Amino acid sequence: MALHPDVSELTCDTALGAVGFDIERFKRDWENGEFVEVGKEEIPATGVIVPESSMQSDEYSAEGTVQRYAIRVYTQTALCLRDEILFQGRRFLVTAVKRWDAYGWCYAEAALVQQRKGGLQCQEWD
Repeated sequence: MALHPDVSELTCDTALGAVGFDIERFKRDWENGEFVEVGKEEIPATGVIVPESSMQSDEYSAEGTVQRYAIRVYTQTALCLRDEILFQGRRFLVTAVKRWDAYGWCYAEAALVQQRKGGLQCQEWD
């Protein structure tokens, strides 16, 4: 038996909790010595998404973005840092990725991101 058995089929098995979600990936070009965003693409995906409720504190940015809750994602679709996952009407920013390309799957952690006008507000997890 291999040290890392092929579990990639489990990431798309709806009987085991796999669900559909979308990935927004920004397209970038190299211009004048820096990357410039030139658009974005939406990629449909399937995977197992597990809520991670152990984050101890909120993170606030200068732009008024709050990150409170996180998810773990197991999917056959390759994810990249800074991808955005659209799931259940919420937007999550991918903050960590472990790719297991040899085994056909990817693991990522993503934090809930919401921008609000008129002040910071946290989005509660249902």
